[in-house]
Amino acid sequence: MPPKKILVIDGKELIVDTSRKVLGNIGHEVFCAHSGEHAIEMAMVSKFDLVIVDAMLPGTNGVNTGT
Repeated sequence: MPPKKILVIDGKELIVDTSRKVLGNIGHEVFCAHSGEHAIEMAMVSKFDLVIVDAMLPGTNGVNTGT
């Protein structure tokens, strides 16, 4: 199975770092954003196979993209 491009969006550094390490160790390409706004910018220029979003993200949450 080819590696997947995964975007992890969470305001907590520990969650982002752990996700990057675990998913990266099994061969995936992991990108991280610490805010919803940053994640939206990233998604506008790159295509991701999977996005993992904190449902309680400050500013923009995992349910409402603000659009």
